[in-house]
Order: sequence, then C-alpha cells, then structure tokens
Amino acid sequence: RPAEIIPKLIFDTAESDRISETMVTLTSYVEEMTANFLAGNIDIESGWDAYLAEIDAIGVDAVVETVQQVYDRMYK
Repeated sequence: RPAEIIPKLIFDTAESDRISETMVTLTSYVEEMTANFLAGNIDIESGWDAYLAEIDAIGVDAVVETVQQVYDRMYK
C-alpha cells in the first residue's frame, strides 16, 4: 500500500483549459515513443535525452505546476 494516496483533484475551467491540450499532446507522444522504444525502432540509450527534451518542450512542467497549485489549494 502506498504511503500517501492523492485524493481526487477538481480543476476550475481555466486550470482545465491550461492543461488539457498539453496532456493530449503529451499522452500521444509518450505512447508513440514507448512503442518505438519497445519495438526497437529507437534505441532507448541514445534516444532518451531527446525524448526528455521533447517532453519538456511539450510543456510537462506547466502541467505539473498547475496540478500542484490545484492540490495545494484543495489540501494544504
């Protein structure tokens, strides 16, 4: 059992709008790259840094920041 379980987060419209498009793009990219890594189409050792750079470029930090703000508002 995990030490901490994060309860459901409720986003307002602005927060939801801020992350929804990024999450669609991010999820699609992660799924595509996971398949490529597993199939051996892209070497995970040589392609990992580019993978992480693309995730950053897509905007993962903004998503994490928004989710953290919602969590803080609701539970801190």
